[in-house]
Amino acid sequence: MIARRISSQLDAGLAHVFTQGAVAFVVKVLAALLSFLMFMAISRVLPETAFGQFGFAFSLVTMLSLIGSLGQRSMILRFAGAYQADASTERLNAVIQFGYKLVLAGCALTAALLLLPAFLMPGLPDYLYASAAFTLVLGFAEYQAHALRSFGSMARALVPRDLVWRAGVIGVAWLSIADVIPMRSASDALWACALVLLIVATAQMVLTPSLRAAISARNIQPLPERKTWLHAAAGLWGTSIVLAAGPNLSVVLLGLQLSPDEVGPLFAALRTSMLLSLFLMAANMIAAPLIARDLALGNLPKVQRLCTFIAIAVGIPTLAVYLGLCLFGSNVLELFGPEFGEARAALIVLSSGYLVSALAGPNSQVMEMAGAERKYLRILAITTLISLLSLPLLVAMFGATGAAMGIAGGMIASNIWTTRYCVRQLHIRPGLLPGRVVHQTPKERGVDL
Repeated sequence: MIARRISSQLDAGLAHVFTQGAVAFVVKVLAALLSFLMFMAISRVLPETAFGQFGFAFSLVTMLSLIGSLGQRSMILRFAGAYQADASTERLNAVIQFGYKLVLAGCALTAALLLLPAFLMPGLPDYLYASAAFTLVLGFAEYQAHALRSFGSMARALVPRDLVWRAGVIGVAWLSIADVIPMRSASDALWACALVLLIVATAQMVLTPSLRAAISARNIQPLPERKTWLHAAAGLWGTSIVLAAGPNLSVVLLGLQLSPDEVGPLFAALRTSMLLSLFLMAANMIAAPLIARDLALGNLPKVQRLCTFIAIAVGIPTLAVYLGLCLFGSNVLELFGPEFGEARAALIVLSSGYLVSALAGPNSQVMEMAGAERKYLRILAITTLISLLSLPLLVAMFGATGAAMGIAGGMIASNIWTTRYCVRQLHIRPGLLPGRVVHQTPKERGVDL
């Protein structure tokens, strides 16, 4: 009913955006469930030490594939849609091919850098080789999913990577439980993730005629837009890296400081707490074009109403999940294994950070759509850096719970800061966090932080 009511108020173009956002929400709900089940199944197959190694490597691969993608995931979303709207087929084919080449080259480089210590120092864990292969495959698959989003079909873009891949890995894990195929080490699990994803992403490419045509296009002349693409990708790259750095680098740093047996429970707690980010992530997909349109029209009251609606709609289910984890967190974590219940405190701390993010509403979308993306990047960079620098001391004092404090503290600080900026400079309160908007001519919008 709510979806129908909102959709009826939009013009045809925005109604399509909302419909695709609703599709993305459904896919992300299912993806969150499958992600939880995937890591739970792997934890059931691997010994506790091996699962800790897998969690360390998976977080490392996530960061390396993002770094190696060189900002092309966001860049393709920005330009491909515009070229489609202009019916500029040559530019569309060129930007898609350009992105593939940079992503494959960049991820190959980060994978090579990961393997370099293994060649120079024999005796390092063998899962580094699987991690290098997984880095290349994940970078390729993620870029391809973003490229397909620009063609307007969320289901075609998201379902293979978010649903089919995870379901495939779960299937492999259960075959291992049944002793049909071996999966006894972190390396085995990483190879399984990489190979299943490679099969899924290749099938996605082959079965999508529009993407296949863009990739196979020949005789594309060098275009002057390439400098523009690179310039745009640089800023988007920085923001995406900083966003992912907090949780993923925290696990990597923890893996360097603690034993794999201690890393595994924190990784399980982190992946479980990420369920709380689901609602805001899906809402942001819908909110971004609506906020952009109304900000361009100078309709701040409408932006404010939309932000308040989103914060309430996101906050209620997020709070419900949060309370459920507070009450039954140990039981949920024990699904990974009996010993994982010890990370309940870390789970509650991490979930508190995601709860504050949900209550803060679409603050990142407001800042980026208002042209304050560099200020947003600065806020993220400062809070994430402080969070990461605090980890060694917090871990030494409180173990895995201390790492959770550092991660959650960074999230809470960045959301308070962005809310303060939105209220004072943009005259919009993006969520339910405290802040009094003074309605006046926004002459100070461009003032530095």
